[in-house]
Amino acid sequence: MPRIGQAFGIVAALLAAAGSSGQNPPAGLLTPGDRWVLPSGAEITRAESQGELLAAAEGTPGVAWISRSLSGRTLVLRRANGSVTTWPMPADLEAGRLAWIGSSLGLLNDQGGELWDPATKSLVTAEKVLPAPAAALLDRSHVIAGPGGLLAFIRPFALIDVEGGRRTQSAITMFAQAGPDWRELGTTVTTAPRYRQIRDAKFDRNGRYQSAGFSLSALRIALTEEGFVALEDEAVLQAPLTRPAWVPKRMPVQGPTPLWSEPMAVSGGRLWRSTGGRLTSQSLEDGTWNAHIHTAGPLKPLRLEPDGSGGIWAVEPTRAVRFHPTTPTPGAFWLPMGRTAELTQPQQTLIQELESWLDTPYALGGTTRSGVDCSGLAGQVFQRIGITLPRTSEQIRSAGTPVTGELKVGDLIWTPGHVAVYVGNGETIEAVNAGVKRMTLWRFTGFEVRRVLP
Repeated sequence: MPRIGQAFGIVAALLAAAGSSGQNPPAGLLTPGDRWVLPSGAEITRAESQGELLAAAEGTPGVAWISRSLSGRTLVLRRANGSVTTWPMPADLEAGRLAWIGSSLGLLNDQGGELWDPATKSLVTAEKVLPAPAAALLDRSHVIAGPGGLLAFIRPFALIDVEGGRRTQSAITMFAQAGPDWRELGTTVTTAPRYRQIRDAKFDRNGRYQSAGFSLSALRIALTEEGFVALEDEAVLQAPLTRPAWVPKRMPVQGPTPLWSEPMAVSGGRLWRSTGGRLTSQSLEDGTWNAHIHTAGPLKPLRLEPDGSGGIWAVEPTRAVRFHPTTPTPGAFWLPMGRTAELTQPQQTLIQELESWLDTPYALGGTTRSGVDCSGLAGQVFQRIGITLPRTSEQIRSAGTPVTGELKVGDLIWTPGHVAVYVGNGETIEAVNAGVKRMTLWRFTGFEVRRVLP
């Protein structure tokens, strides 16, 4: 079995929130301290890690991790009863990820990997662990393990014609474990995975890959309890392979067009993804979607991780920010998008008044249609619905009540020296140097929100 791939650093398994509530940020996430917390709440202490922690996984057999020290890399297994097994890894054996595959541990890379048997403390052949069809796929595939003993084998399938060129279509074959036995669930195809490189490809007469070496740039697939969800360019593919007579379901991608490589996760029945600093979540039931924004500025997460309570952690190099579709989080807001909420009469009047000011010239200190500044515009339009605002933007910062959670039409968006009025769908109307314009909320690098409408 070839030993290929490269260690990628601390894996996603280390990034789940402490405890079962999902309310606390992932311990050891940004600056490893005295412990690392796994999704179940199990911990790996600094003393146990025996060096730099490279990868980890947990399952019924226990918690396993790879650590690196001056003496080399060590695979460590801590069983539920507290006993610990260590195994010095050969210098030529690399693994970027760990995953429990039955009672064996997969030391996995972008493509293929090795299987390690804790009972014998040695590498074993795939045929001793997996049924023949799955064992035959191991070296040809990117392997991921999911909830409920699910195992997915992902590999190049065929080249297909798309607008602007050709694209690699991938095949995903899934197996489910029940006790000592494995059951093949089926295979489906998707254009979701993105490949950094495909080399030494061989094709059959139908143009399908017979074999190929590859490395991934983006997986864009998340395993669920029912199968998997894949983010394609124009569709979200749901493949509930665990259901009898399952049928693939596709719905349009909502929000910004997916980038070639972008973080995504499934949590709370929603597909979460980050595109160009914009975080969105789309219902996998009806396709409705929210945009999410953090007041500290655009997000550039390395990955998205489920938080255990229906939301996600956006994991950046220097911070982890939690978002939830319905639960307010200070500094994090959600914006219902692509659907028209029923507006109150004051909200309707406010928008009509704001739109009537569009293209009015900007004038510092101005409050008339011959020239107006940002706070002057806010004061004039709110006066139209019987609400008096302070004159300056700095005073408006303390008006009304602070907002957390969902932004609503009429909310005041405050930044140092400026104020704008939120009009829905991620847009504001405000007075800027070019005059009164309709602008986007995404451009702000930091803001506070005040609500003065009842």
